[in-house]
Amino acid sequence: MKEVMTPFGVMENHSTHADAIGKESSRRLKFVCEIKTGLEDADFWLQRRGSKTIGRPTRDYSRDNIGIKITSRDVVPTFLWYAMEHLFVSGHWEPFAIGTTNLKNLRLDDVKNVKVGI
Repeated sequence: MKEVMTPFGVMENHSTHADAIGKESSRRLKFVCEIKTGLEDADFWLQRRGSKTIGRPTRDYSRDNIGIKITSRDVVPTFLWYAMEHLFVSGHWEPFAIGTTNLKNLRLDDVKNVKVGI
């Protein structure tokens, strides 16, 4: 199998479609990162509450934000930061926002289940 560089590190390029489908369930952020609120030693955090700022990555700790600590050596931290920035700017988190117009929230499970890899 050929290795391909992605924002989430070096990934194998699957030789068949069946191989890719079989590994689909393991290509989620929750399998390569520790993700929870109150995670002081996280690599970075996602804003969990706000009106237009939910999902924005930040380097400033707040116990209310969702901490992301990379646990896999296959993930390049800088690329993951920029991938999360891209998700925020592209409006990826907007459909997942729950709550009122002025105060929306982002659920941990929605962050944990972000697909990673190719």
